[in-house]
Amino acid sequence: MSNKKPSSALELPLQQRQELGLALQRFLDKELEIELEQFDTEALLDFISQHIGPHFYNKALMDAQTLLTLRLEDSFMELEQA
Repeated sequence: MSNKKPSSALELPLQQRQELGLALQRFLDKELEIELEQFDTEALLDFISQHIGPHFYNKALMDAQTLLTLRLEDSFMELEQA
């Protein structure tokens, strides 16, 4: 078992971070007419990952838990009826 403390930031593979950075740069340029250099884009991506990402991650976990609970309840009801 690892003693590594979980990070609040979402950690992504380098290639995925690069793709997201480029997508973010394109969005900012096209939609908001803001041009950011790579360093600034990476800083913004880090901010999003640390402060916003965990909320989406937790919501996805809650949604998955709800779905699994509903499926288990359905399975139990089917077993009781059998």
